[in-house]
Amino acid sequence: ANRPPAQPQPAPQAPAPADLASVNGGLPVNLSGKKIPGVTPVTLILGANYEHTLAPYVGYDIIGYVYGNQAYHSKTTYSLDSSYTQYVLTQSAYSIFNAGIGFKTTDLKYDLSFWGKNIFNRQAVSSFGQSASASIAAPSLGSPFGSVTFVDPQTFGVTLRAVF
Repeated sequence: ANRPPAQPQPAPQAPAPADLASVNGGLPVNLSGKKIPGVTPVTLILGANYEHTLAPYVGYDIIGYVYGNQAYHSKTTYSLDSSYTQYVLTQSAYSIFNAGIGFKTTDLKYDLSFWGKNIFNRQAVSSFGQSASASIAAPSLGSPFGSVTFVDPQTFGVTLRAVF
C-alpha cells in the first residue's frame, strides 16, 4: 500500500535544554518547528585518492599515492533561538582540508605516509556542552561558560606501518 511518509510530530512537552532549564525551573518547552541546538544542518565530505605503481622508475614493487578530503560544516547554532535566550551561540560555516602522500609495497607489508590535517588551520567550535548550572539564558544566575570543543589544530605527521 502507498502511504505518505510519516510527518514529524509536534514536541509540546520537550524537556528544557540546559541553557534554559536554569532559568525556567526545568519546565517543559514547546520546540515544535525549532532547530535542534548543537546539530549541524549540513555536513558534506568530498574525498579523492590516486595510486600509481612506481616500479618502472625505482626498480621495486612500490606504489605511490596521494589523497585529500574536504569536510564542510554549515552554520551551527549551539543554543535556542532569540525567543528563548538573550545569547544565541553560533559557529559560522567552515571547512577542514586534510591531505597526504605516501609509498607502499605492493604486498602491503610496508607503508610510509606524510600527512596533514586541518592544513589551512581553520579554527572553529565543533561542539558546545551546557550544564544546567551554567546558564546562557541568564548569565547572572550562573556562569556563561560551558564545555567547548574546538576542531583539531593544524597537524602534520609521518606514519610508518609494517605488517609482520
